[in-house]
Amino acid sequence: MRAKRRVLLVRFLARALLCPYYRPEYVDVQTEGLVLPTGPDGKAQLVRDPGGRSRGKVAAEALRQLLSTPQVGAVVEALVLKYVALTREELEEWSSDPEGYIRSIEVESGPDADTPRPVGVGLLLCMLERGGDEVAQALINLTARLQAAGEASAETVLMREACYRCIGEGYSHVSSIVPFNQWYSTELSGLLRTRLPVFVGDANNSSSGNSENIITAVLQARALWLLGACGSELEREQWIDAWGLAVAYMGARDLVVALQAVQAVLLLAIQILDDQAILDQAAAAKLAASKRASGAAGAQLPGLTVGNAAAVDAALSAAEAAADDEV
Repeated sequence: MRAKRRVLLVRFLARALLCPYYRPEYVDVQTEGLVLPTGPDGKAQLVRDPGGRSRGKVAAEALRQLLSTPQVGAVVEALVLKYVALTREELEEWSSDPEGYIRSIEVESGPDADTPRPVGVGLLLCMLERGGDEVAQALINLTARLQAAGEASAETVLMREACYRCIGEGYSHVSSIVPFNQWYSTELSGLLRTRLPVFVGDANNSSSGNSENIITAVLQARALWLLGACGSELEREQWIDAWGLAVAYMGARDLVVALQAVQAVLLLAIQILDDQAILDQAAAAKLAASKRASGAAGAQLPGLTVGNAAAVDAALSAAEAAADDEV
């Protein structure tokens, strides 16, 4: 099937999953369907449609079966294999033209992307939104099965990497099943640390130019991407460890891995800056409240002149400036 047709079909299904008129809670309360055709005078007219409710129920039932336990596992696996996993052509581009590969990945992450991978990920997100825990559990089960298989074949590794991307993209839906801080401790930190010498060592151990090493690099790049996507869930010591690993991978000989490490470092830094901005706002609010309290108390004390109040304000401002300098 041509890529454009696949995109259209998947987008249609995603929109059906999000359509409120195909939800059981809507269909069940409708006694009759209503349509709005245009009358001879150009105005919309309400017309009773006795078959509307039945058609809505059929659509709702079809979507329910799609997301049911017997079916959803096969659907998730098909999406991962046929839409999300990297292709051989992309791996060849990774090896021969890493800059071109990075540019193509950036295009896919844009809002107007119309290639199979982003729309496949979008469909999975719609399934998670509507199906909830059953879809999330199907994705986690598939990931666990691929992890248990190890790196026996390139296809297994590519599907595992695709599952990791899907988990990162839909983390808000799977966080209750797989907390990222636990995942980092049990797998990702070890994956990144044990293979670090291979990627930043001498040229003889380089991961570039070898198809087998490219497959290995795929997992490393995705693990680094996960640090940037879900790093806010890490504990303090884990964050420090992740930061150190991401910085180290910036020296990787594989350009794609190195650039992914740069992105992880930037996103981890942004998380800290955002947290620091919140702390700064809280400190400023506390200081302002302290100033107001001091001013109110001073106004009630006999002998506190306007000049003295100004001196107190100046002292508080100086203390604030000193604190900022220390930071």
